[in-house]
Amino acid sequence: MKKAIILAAMLALPTFAGQRLIYTTPAPVPTAPPPAAGWGLEIAYTYSWAACDIYKDWVPCKEIRSNGVDLTGVYNFNAHHAATLRLAYAFGARSWSDDVYFDGHELVSCYSWNEAARVRMHTFSLMPGYRYTLPLCPHAALYAGVNVGVSNMSIKDNYHESNYGVDRNHKSDWGFAYSAEVGLRFNLCADSEFFVAYHFTGSTAKTSNNGYTTHRQTNHGIRTGVGFRF
Repeated sequence: MKKAIILAAMLALPTFAGQRLIYTTPAPVPTAPPPAAGWGLEIAYTYSWAACDIYKDWVPCKEIRSNGVDLTGVYNFNAHHAATLRLAYAFGARSWSDDVYFDGHELVSCYSWNEAARVRMHTFSLMPGYRYTLPLCPHAALYAGVNVGVSNMSIKDNYHESNYGVDRNHKSDWGFAYSAEVGLRFNLCADSEFFVAYHFTGSTAKTSNNGYTTHRQTNHGIRTGVGFRF
């Protein structure tokens, strides 16, 4: 009996010897990427078309379009939430020599008394804020942010300078500043990104100069730039 069992085992050995052993490993469990915590810095350019409520005496004037730059410090708590601090500057200018208005009888030149009439607006603002980011894929994300703080707006009128050689009038005022933006961010490499967004800003600063008066300052615009992570 024993001999029969040994013989059967020896006959079956070549069959098992030709088989390959297959080792299987369990599929890896997907894990979320580590949170993008840490500091960052953004350098941005803004172009705004304004809805500034500006008057020359009692005559409403056209909107002032402005260009601006800002530096924004960012602290990312994780991949979604971040605190920001933005220092911004915007400049706008407008000449109204060919603007017209209806005086009740006819269309007349807005400032026919001064063909060189030109107003410049400068706005500085410092605003802390909050930002929420929603990753869309490993290389792109949707984000939205709000900022509130203070601003200083000044008006410079060149009427006296251009006509009488007198220094340009310059008046400024402080006010409450706010902004909001919605946009897209794209990774350029591990530590830098490009972004573009719709940008809305406003200020409650009110100032007047040589008959020019601002009651409010709100702007719709585009903000674009690059960000760096440290």
